[in-house]
Amino acid sequence: YSLTLLYPFPVNTITGVLYKDDPTIMSWQLANEPRPHPDESKTNRFDIMVNWINETAAYIKSLDPHHLVSTGNEGITGCLGSEECYLNSHSGPNIDYMTMHLWVLNWSWYDPLRPQETYPDGEKKAVAYLQDHIRYAQQIGKPLTFEEFGIPRDGHSFSPDAPTTYRDRYYKRLFDIVYESAADGSPFAGTNFWSWAGYGRARNPEEAVWRMGDDYVGDPPQEPQGRNSIFSSDATTLEIIQKHASEMQSLCKTSENK
Repeated sequence: YSLTLLYPFPVNTITGVLYKDDPTIMSWQLANEPRPHPDESKTNRFDIMVNWINETAAYIKSLDPHHLVSTGNEGITGCLGSEECYLNSHSGPNIDYMTMHLWVLNWSWYDPLRPQETYPDGEKKAVAYLQDHIRYAQQIGKPLTFEEFGIPRDGHSFSPDAPTTYRDRYYKRLFDIVYESAADGSPFAGTNFWSWAGYGRARNPEEAVWRMGDDYVGDPPQEPQGRNSIFSSDATTLEIIQKHASEMQSLCKTSENK
């Protein structure tokens, strides 16, 4: 998993190991969804972001050369539509892999209250976004991680009892693309769905507001609790996730045996 870097490096209070020496950490991430300044009049706004990425990544590597470093960027949406900004943000020698996020609800590509009318076009846009970023990763020659994506339950319900018809359809479609792409030798390295709630539950699914002492369900506290959460009781969704994980793991084993 990724952590936001703190300096000086703290010590794992359980193991006593410095985090910079901790093998359980995969990657340091510069920020969650960094973006250039939105003001179009600032002509150097993309350069400022790219320079910040390169300088900060180099500094992290100077402190900890043993872990990966990633940007946490959403993709071209996180670069305000600029392919050049996205490519330059991930081309530096101290950025080890590319990242992308995909939010069909937040980006107004899908309305869970009108699924029949909006889902087909939302899925089409999501697939195109995914395929565009596979192409960007191939262009740069670095691994790509699909590190944030989710979709609400049917009817935009926050209750674990609500069905997950469209979520299951969406997950399967995206997972199939990732697997097929990786099997064909693309730079796709893996996926991180958003998000795992496990046995956590919102105190009141109708209100879905987080308050001190409530369970953590994966959704950030400023958003409805349960919006994108995968619960331990979501059998059909978990089956899709487990199948995808097994397929991706099989690719790793095949690669190791070559």
